[in-house]
Amino acid sequence: ILLSSKIINHSCPETIDERVINKKNLTLYTKYENLTLALNSSSAIGCNIINIDAHDLSKGKPHLVLGLLWQIIRIGLFNQITLENCPGLTALLMDEEHIEDLMRLSPEAILLRWVNYHLQRAGVARRCNNFQGDIADSEIYTHLLKQIAPSDAGITLEALRESIHLERAELMLQQAAKLGCRSFVTPSDVVNGIYKLNLAFVANLFNNHPSLDLPEGEIEGLETLEETREEKTLRQLLQTLTEDYWALKRLKER
Repeated sequence: ILLSSKIINHSCPETIDERVINKKNLTLYTKYENLTLALNSSSAIGCNIINIDAHDLSKGKPHLVLGLLWQIIRIGLFNQITLENCPGLTALLMDEEHIEDLMRLSPEAILLRWVNYHLQRAGVARRCNNFQGDIADSEIYTHLLKQIAPSDAGITLEALRESIHLERAELMLQQAAKLGCRSFVTPSDVVNGIYKLNLAFVANLFNNHPSLDLPEGEIEGLETLEETREEKTLRQLLQTLTEDYWALKRLKER
């Protein structure tokens, strides 16, 4: 419970006051009290906890525990994809598009637009439409890392010289390590296009190196985008349910 509480607080700071967690002389009752606290806190930050209870967590049912942990991590990664944290998101606006149109997009859609924005700036013709097959050869990642890196980071396109995809992925991740972003994926995860892990990898790149120019002047329409904690929680819950739906659909199509 202490670990899950720390993960929740890392994703959404100050969600749980760790002083209320039972830590000494634990009984069956106090253990369940801790697990209930973790579940309620997960729900409060936008996780879907339908069909999960303290009993499931105490038994450590893998698919439920891992599913909940992914939701918590996902929320933490996507929390920074906002105008408040990254005003440069306005650079991703299309012609005739308003800022509210951009912020209605799912985090995945914004990340895809961000990747393609940098590919365009790098003069690369290729575009990314998903974080599965499109990134499996590491070509898009290699160009992205080069484009978003500070000039003194020493990032190269060396990986593109390697024809074997698994070895190319390793070389690409070595470049990501120079940016402090070798997280979430292994070379095998990249080559196999593991959706959730690659999505987390790209979100982490965005959070650390968005490389988006700040807008000049005030952002038109920003005042209408403010949302309450309840609205944010509902939005995150709807995004989670949508992602679960498409993940299930992809699984059925295999």
